[in-house]
Amino acid sequence: RYDDLGDDDVIAGLARFLGAQDLGPRRKEGRVQNPAPLHEKVENYDEMAAALAARDPFELDRHPSFEPGRGPGVRRYVAAQGAPLIYLPIDGSDDGRVAGWLKGLGAAEGGVKTGLNQRDLRRWLRARPGHRSFTMLRHPLVRAHDVFCRFVLRAADTDCQDVRRTLMRRYGLPLPDDPGAPDYGMAAHRRAFLAYLEFLKANLGGQTALPVAPGWATQSELLAGITQVIIPDAVLREEELGAGLERLAWDVDAAAPPLPDPGKDAGPVPLDDIYDAELEAAARAAYRRDYIQFGFGDYRV
Repeated sequence: RYDDLGDDDVIAGLARFLGAQDLGPRRKEGRVQNPAPLHEKVENYDEMAAALAARDPFELDRHPSFEPGRGPGVRRYVAAQGAPLIYLPIDGSDDGRVAGWLKGLGAAEGGVKTGLNQRDLRRWLRARPGHRSFTMLRHPLVRAHDVFCRFVLRAADTDCQDVRRTLMRRYGLPLPDDPGAPDYGMAAHRRAFLAYLEFLKANLGGQTALPVAPGWATQSELLAGITQVIIPDAVLREEELGAGLERLAWDVDAAAPPLPDPGKDAGPVPLDDIYDAELEAAARAAYRRDYIQFGFGDYRV
């Protein structure tokens, strides 16, 4: 404190802490400048005090994020050949319909290009003035259920078998050996999916040994990774995908083909059949960042 400057013991202790061997002679006299209290020096003292009181210098109200950062994932981008449109997919939010729609743009020049690197991307952008880039968001609960059904529940048919075994042994997920078995019905599916959502909350919070897989990472973090190399012109919502794609096609003066119909539900039990407030609350707890960042409401009101 300011008034400790005249206390020899305080100064000597400070010197020892800093590792100083000999301070030498110290001045005993000092002249205090501006000794008046602060409220006499500041005209709008009350306003200043109120403004400072609202600050949080130690970020006590900050919601920490323990999720690892993501790269831009350029190789997954889908560039249309028949129009200056490029799709920047978010893992777990793409069901292949957008790529199918892009292939139909430009009739004879149709088709898409994937597997780009950053140099390819820059060349594609430079060669197409007036281009539009876009991505798509899914409701967190829908996305979580789709990833659960495709890559966790049916992991025996994929390269995710090690993850599946770990989820069962270490985190107690009641996953069936065969999701198509007669004894795996709605109740069993809901119980397994709820356990998966509870695992996601711990995983995204840095409380598990398993790494955060791109398919179940937050859309916020994945979108932040994309913006390292390109900022999307449009962020579409799945429920308004058709209208959003038509608008983008109009922007680049291209005829919009029909949007392919959604594929069959990936799971043995549709989400609509098991949805309830408990599942919604579990999804909010796991994907709190996405719900707040993108303003998602309940899946079904």
